[in-house]
Amino acid sequence: MRQENERYLSWLQGAPNTFPSLAHRIEELEGEKGDLLAKTSACVNNGKVSASVTPGGYIDVGEARRGRTFIDPKTGISIGVAKVGADYTADIVLGIPDAETPRQLKEVKPGAFWYAKVGTETYRVTVTDVNWLSDSIRAEVRDARSVSVSGPPERAPIE
Repeated sequence: MRQENERYLSWLQGAPNTFPSLAHRIEELEGEKGDLLAKTSACVNNGKVSASVTPGGYIDVGEARRGRTFIDPKTGISIGVAKVGADYTADIVLGIPDAETPRQLKEVKPGAFWYAKVGTETYRVTVTDVNWLSDSIRAEVRDARSVSVSGPPERAPIE
């Protein structure tokens, strides 16, 4: 009787859209999910998305939610998020290690940037994303030498 049940179970597992087949597939997908989560956690650490040295210089991208701070590991530049508005602006605190006090910046929009001198190097800090839905911002700290200094692009007049 046991052999016969195992034979029926193997037939059902081989047939698509049957419960035993779907249960087996769910187990496989759970295993794949665990592998992907392990790989992701190795890449993402505490809100940090990526950091690298490119041919143009150093770049680090990080994210911070309201009430939290992103701290660049190389420069020590910190960006704290006090408030994220529904108009996709944020109140932030920009901390630069060589400065006396952090700067309180109100209603910062995506694309806003500042230059910060840390030691002998200059870095450009850019707010790249203000996301009201996730109550977070994303910012980039980049070696200023890798930033084009040709000036802003020509803009068409607004009508």
